[in-house]
Amino acid sequence: RLVLMNMPVAEDMTVHFTSTLMALIRTALDIKIAKGGADRQQLDSELQKETLAIWPHLSQKMLDLLVPMPKASDLTVGKIYAAMMIMDYYKQSKVKKQRQQLEEQKNAPMFQRMEPSSLPQEIIANAKALPYLQQDPVSGL
Repeated sequence: RLVLMNMPVAEDMTVHFTSTLMALIRTALDIKIAKGGADRQQLDSELQKETLAIWPHLSQKMLDLLVPMPKASDLTVGKIYAAMMIMDYYKQSKVKKQRQQLEEQKNAPMFQRMEPSSLPQEIIANAKALPYLQQDPVSGL
């Protein structure tokens, strides 16, 4: 709901009571709320026009408090909440990845047999020269 309400945040990191109250009412009653791909600016503009039709003597300052029209560069509650959600998801993802790596390390054998094909060619060429590393044709090892 905080993302839908999207009240502007002032420079002193506060929100105005009137804007918050109107955002709560709009969200609870689903009054011109931008969902999905809806254009928030257009819906806010329509609501401002409808508010002026109901209260024609309302000052522009009060209208901006009732239905704020934040610019894309303005800080809003929705942006703060979205950033917090992204950070929380990142932390959860990081912890999950670390747990998986720890489980893989616990389950992996300490020494693993390496296939000759996975070794660099230099090592394979040098190993062929050592008689004890060559296969014994009689035993098959």
